[in-house]
Amino acid sequence: MNAIQQFWLWFKSHEQPLLHAYAQSKSWEEIDFNLERIHERLAWEIGPANEERMYFAISPDFDEDLMPVAAQVVSQAYASDFWDFRLGRQRRPWSEVVEIAQAQGEDDARETVDISGWRHIVFRLQDSNLVDIVFECGEGFPLVADALDELGAVVAAALVGEMTIMEKVDAIEVVERFESRFQSKAKPAAWLPYAFEMKPL
Repeated sequence: MNAIQQFWLWFKSHEQPLLHAYAQSKSWEEIDFNLERIHERLAWEIGPANEERMYFAISPDFDEDLMPVAAQVVSQAYASDFWDFRLGRQRRPWSEVVEIAQAQGEDDARETVDISGWRHIVFRLQDSNLVDIVFECGEGFPLVADALDELGAVVAAALVGEMTIMEKVDAIEVVERFESRFQSKAKPAAWLPYAFEMKPL
């Protein structure tokens, strides 16, 4: 039995407890531990698929090299009466507040940040089907540059889906303020799906 088969065997044997305790950090640790046996850099996400089912998504974490592994894991998932198994971070309704993890010593603490004032511009790249997404967060936003760009990728994936980001986006950046020549082109971050011919959820 390979690592992928072992993971799904473990998940199936725990699917009911996970269904009811998915928001608990102990459950996160158990999923991390079992998924790392396949690949230490695979990520995952849980959320409501509909009123009756949950989804469990395997994410390559925006890494093209991990896409084949993530796709293989999802392809070997079992049929469940309670779960949908999906590839990549899924689209979600716009939220003006995002929860992020912040390392503090040996413990992981989580805090919320307000992104209600974020705006975006999508730049079409010359001679390419790809685009760049640039978010404007406003001056004094409480994150450093690297963490800001990481948050920008998470926000973009929540709005249009990770697979759309990997297929159609070259880069995602977060700046404090757009240059004056771009100010008139900036739109609310929540409108990003329209740039990809989607409707917001």
